[in-house]
Amino acid sequence: MSLPSYALVNSKPVSWTSVSRLATAIWGQETNGAGGLFKGLRTIPVIFDIIKDVEELCPNAWVINFTNPAGMVTEAVLSSYQL
Repeated sequence: MSLPSYALVNSKPVSWTSVSRLATAIWGQETNGAGGLFKGLRTIPVIFDIIKDVEELCPNAWVINFTNPAGMVTEAVLSSYQL
């Protein structure tokens, strides 16, 4: 059996801010500003767990990230892992 050559990643951790936006009808941006910062802080640990799994299960696979805030997530991964 051959190992996968890539892993597509898309994660969206849900928090109380997602629910509170529905109640207040105030929509924030998930890629920049305060909303993007806090979404990044929720998302990056989840992505790190996924990266660890990819390293263990298919170490030569490319990781293709579709998770917002994409720039922040990509920068965190590139500065923390030898990919």
